[in-house]
Amino acid sequence: MLDDPSGIVEHGEYQPLNIPFWFSSDDPQNPKPADVEITYDPSSSTYFKKFYNFTLNTQSFENMLEFAIHVSAMDGQGNSHGYEGEDPYIISYHVDNDYPRVEYIPPKDNEGNPIPDTTYLNANFNHTLTFNIFDDVGDVIESRGVVFSQLSGETVPFIPEDFAVNNNAGFQLNLCVENCTGGRDVIYPDDGDWQVVVTAIDNLGNEVTASTTDAPRFNIRIDSEPPTIESEELGSRLGGNSTWTPVVNWGNLSPGSEVAVELRIGEGTWTTLQACDPDEEDCLFPYLLGQQPNVRVQLISNVFQYGDKNTFRVTASDSAFPPNRSVPGNIGFYVDNKGPEVKMSVPWVRDTTSEGSRVLGLHLTSVLIRLKMILGLNMSRFIKKVMTKLLSRRLISILITHSLCPLTLSIRAKFYCKKVLLKLDCTSLQEIYMDLKPPLHQITYLSIEKVRRCRLEVTRTHTTI
Repeated sequence: MLDDPSGIVEHGEYQPLNIPFWFSSDDPQNPKPADVEITYDPSSSTYFKKFYNFTLNTQSFENMLEFAIHVSAMDGQGNSHGYEGEDPYIISYHVDNDYPRVEYIPPKDNEGNPIPDTTYLNANFNHTLTFNIFDDVGDVIESRGVVFSQLSGETVPFIPEDFAVNNNAGFQLNLCVENCTGGRDVIYPDDGDWQVVVTAIDNLGNEVTASTTDAPRFNIRIDSEPPTIESEELGSRLGGNSTWTPVVNWGNLSPGSEVAVELRIGEGTWTTLQACDPDEEDCLFPYLLGQQPNVRVQLISNVFQYGDKNTFRVTASDSAFPPNRSVPGNIGFYVDNKGPEVKMSVPWVRDTTSEGSRVLGLHLTSVLIRLKMILGLNMSRFIKKVMTKLLSRRLISILITHSLCPLTLSIRAKFYCKKVLLKLDCTSLQEIYMDLKPPLHQITYLSIEKVRRCRLEVTRTHTTI
C-alpha cells in the first residue's frame, strides 16, 4: 500500500513502479530479480492510497532468505522515492521456510568432557540431556516433544510434562531409572541403542516431526545392567602350571572394560592378582595374562596344596558411564600338582615269538597294568623319557609326535645299514639288550657299544582307547 496526504501521481513517467527482488542464503549480499507479478487493486485504492496485490511461493526459490520490493513513486508536491535522483523505497520480507533447528548437548564425564555417542549411559545414575532450539521467529514451547526409536521399530515419546526444564532457549531431560533423582522429573525409555528426534513447530507453522526425513537424529545409548559371573565349583582339577580363563556374560550392549580376579589359597586371605611378565621378572605367585578385559590366570604349582580347596573371586566392569559393576562370582577349584602313578607288568616286556624277556627279537610286547592320573598325561614327554632309558644312558635318539597309553609304537631301527620294524605295545624303565640282526644271521647279544651306533625314530601307528 502507498499512502500520502498530498495524493499520489497516478500516470506518466512518475507513476508508481514496483520491482521485486529476492536474496539467497547462499549469496545474501546480491539481490536477484524475482519472477513475481504485482498487480494494482483499483477497487480498494483512492487518490491518496494505492493498494497492490502479489502472490509469493517462497519454496519455488531455492534457499530464499529475503524477498524485497523496490518502490518508486511521487506525491502531488513532487516529493519522491526512486525519481529525480532519489533512491527507491525498499519493502523487505524475511523468509522462514525451515523448521526449528535443534542442538543436542550430551552429558559430561568426570573430567568435564562431553560423553561421545558411542558410550552407553548407565541410567542408574542421573544424566542431563540438553536440547537447544533455534528459530528466527521462535517456536511454540508447548508443542515440543522427543521421540526415542530403535531399529526394531519400537518408539517411546515424551512430552513437555516429562521435561525437567522447558524455556525459550530449549529444554532438558533427566535420564534416569525411577526415583534416582530424588523426586525430580525423569525419563527412562529402557536400555538399548536409541535414535532421538526432537519434534517442534515454529510460529510460522514450519514443523519437524519424527517422520521428517531430514530431521536431525541423535544417538543415545543406554545400558543399566551389569555383567554377570556365575559362581560355581569346577568339576575337574586345574593343572598346577595351567592357565584359567574367567567366564563373564557381558550382555548385548556396552562391551567389557575390566576383569578383576582375587585368589584365596585354601583358607588364606584374598589376594588381588596382578599382571606379571616372566621375561622381565620372577613371577612367584599366580598372575594375569593378556589385555583387559580378555585376561586369564597363570597358576604357579608350588603355591598350592594338593588337598586344599582354592577360590577365585571375579568382578567385571563394562564400558558404560559410569561403569556397571558385576556382583562378584566365586569359583572353587582344586589343583593337581602330583605326577602320574605308573605300574608295569612283570616281566615288563616279552619277545612276541619266544616269549622270553632277556633277549628280544623284532616283535615285542609290553603291558601297562595301571596308569593313575588326575589330569591328561603328556604321553609324548613320558614315552620319550622311558624309551631313552630303554637302552640305558640316553644313547638312543627318539622322536615321538604324539602318544596316548595304552598304545602301539612302531620302532624303525637302522643298524649297519639294515632296516627292521619292531612292534612295541608299551614301554618301561628297565634295561634290555636287543637283537636287531636279520633271522639269517646267528642271534647275538647287542653290547652297549653297538647300540651307540643305532638311531631309533618312534611314531604312533595305532592307539587303543
